[in-house]
Amino acid sequence: MPDRPDDLEPDVRDLLEDMASSANPPSKAPPAVMRAARKRLIRNSAVLVTALSVVVVVVVVGGAVAGARLASGSGHGAVLPIGPVTPTAGPSTPGPTPSATESAQSPTPSGTAAEQAGGGGTGPLPAMVFLDGVVYRYAQGPRGLAAEVAGVIPETIAVRPPVATPSGVLVLGGRFGHETELWLLPDQGPRRLLVSNIDGYAVSADGTRVTYAKLSDGSTHSELIEASVQTGAVLHSATFDTFIRAIGYASDVVVLDTGDGAPSSVATWSPGVMTISRISGYGTADATDPETGLAVVNQGDGVCWSILHLAPTGNAGQGPPKQGDSCGVVGISFEPGGGTIAGVELTSEARTGLQRLILAGTDPQLQLGGAVDLDGAFQTLWAGPGRILVLTEPADGHVAVLGCQVSENICPDGPVWTATGAGGDGSAWLVESRPQPAG
Repeated sequence: MPDRPDDLEPDVRDLLEDMASSANPPSKAPPAVMRAARKRLIRNSAVLVTALSVVVVVVVVGGAVAGARLASGSGHGAVLPIGPVTPTAGPSTPGPTPSATESAQSPTPSGTAAEQAGGGGTGPLPAMVFLDGVVYRYAQGPRGLAAEVAGVIPETIAVRPPVATPSGVLVLGGRFGHETELWLLPDQGPRRLLVSNIDGYAVSADGTRVTYAKLSDGSTHSELIEASVQTGAVLHSATFDTFIRAIGYASDVVVLDTGDGAPSSVATWSPGVMTISRISGYGTADATDPETGLAVVNQGDGVCWSILHLAPTGNAGQGPPKQGDSCGVVGISFEPGGGTIAGVELTSEARTGLQRLILAGTDPQLQLGGAVDLDGAFQTLWAGPGRILVLTEPADGHVAVLGCQVSENICPDGPVWTATGAGGDGSAWLVESRPQPAG
């Protein structure tokens, strides 16, 4: 295939911005603590395989591990319970920053150019995709997936996966430790800038509230704010003399990363209260489940994870924590109902290298688990009970979504969606949803 012209991406982005402008309305950030996933020591060596080759890891009774290499395009992995229970199913440079009152419109449904830019495939793809600054939604047609532009931000990368809410899609454009902007892309009307210079945000289970921390004085002071997603109005706020990053809601409390380095600690905040509650023994948090109150946190100042159930007070409760079987996991998501998590264990330093998709039950009394190795995997998203979407970058600038499942054959088929983009950290994400789809 011939190389793309160097000016293809600017042309496509110009087209999208033209579409946006004609549509009818339907200070430097302080240095931040780099996310624990980027500090991880990769302790497993990369395995050279052809694209989409997999190495199956099966958790079986007694802790024995069996493995087998499978051919390209037919990856399988196994999920077996231990016990009496049967398992249930290079970064781009930010563009110019508009003001909060800018009048750029969210684009209207795409034409041919937008469909090409948004990729395609056989589907199904029950999620939106962020790709190089554009959020796409997909319709299933007789010829496969058809892309439609849902919104555009000025930046070409995002700090974390965007979140779709009843009021629109939230996207934190930019990079950790640099100038960032939290945008709301509504279904109708112009995009809105909610806040600048934050390192993370959390969205409530119903998608109506967002919490973030505004930093000042070299990251030593933070103002925690809970605001309305729809209006941006501040609902609650509190100020603290430490670095804070919002990770996610766990039931009605917000899980936080606080401090820097060895003194760092996971904490929780109940909006409306002027104090935070630190959780002893855990240094950073990776993910939360707003519906069930579960959280994945890392032990001490390392990257070996545990699953905690956070009581209404924000403290670990309701039984012992579930210890993870591996370290250095990113892209974590919770199955609807919270029975299982999916994530990616980083086994290669290269973004396009062989990484390990893992599944783990959240009940400490059950040892449900399984894994399969995939080229370039970096994010998971549950598409319903027992069904997982896995976002991968198997080659530089080439991204793909695999449809996987909780079964003996974890990822039985090839990609359901592929696209070509800039590649690198933050350039592509599956869009999360609040509230989470039931199935």
